[in-house]
Amino acid sequence: MYTVNNQQLDPMTLTTNNGQINLPGQGQVQVDGQIIRISYHKLNYDLFGNWPFAIGQVLNASYSEPNVYLSNQSATAIYNYPGP
Repeated sequence: MYTVNNQQLDPMTLTTNNGQINLPGQGQVQVDGQIIRISYHKLNYDLFGNWPFAIGQVLNASYSEPNVYLSNQSATAIYNYPGP
């Protein structure tokens, strides 16, 4: 289980192998499993590289053009928009 905090004002949708979770703007959710895709502003951002987080960590979701990021003090996962 992971705790994810949204640092943005706008909501995100997190996709895991178990389904989708809505993450409100500046909200917090519990996620069971690795996040493989993040939808933000109607675009889908796919995980680039490997999932770097151990179970139980708290993650911060943020956007900085052109990517969405999940990060904490020890690691960062990059989510990249692959284009239309």
